[in-house]
Amino acid sequence: MKRFIGIVLSLLLCGAFPVAAEEKADTSNTVSTAEAQGWKTQLNADKQNVAEQKTEMKQSGQAAKLEEKDLHKQIRDALAAGDQEKAQALMAQLKATHQENVAGRKEDNKKLGEDRTQLQQDRKAAQGTQRSRRRKNS
Repeated sequence: MKRFIGIVLSLLLCGAFPVAAEEKADTSNTVSTAEAQGWKTQLNADKQNVAEQKTEMKQSGQAAKLEEKDLHKQIRDALAAGDQEKAQALMAQLKATHQENVAGRKEDNKKLGEDRTQLQQDRKAAQGTQRSRRRKNS
């Protein structure tokens, strides 16, 4: 009889601990889920920022290209009319405009690179927390 009671008590005790462990794991998953949502929000914001910059760079690049194309046309028209002074002035203007456009593009590329680096770092950090969470749950 004592043996039977001992077995029943040990089964009850062993059965109670996994339930407590599951409750504890559920609590940590709730915190982890909130943390994961924070990472997802941050990653989505970084992705959107990179996409917006790409779109903005395309638009400014197209505008710069049209501006330079217009200057080239004006230079050709001036040369066709025989106005060398105007053509020289337009060439100087084209050169200055082109240098500004190239400098702007370099600056945009640098900013885009920084944002991409930030996105990669955030992804690695999110993956690192996800891996550490998996190790804790194992």
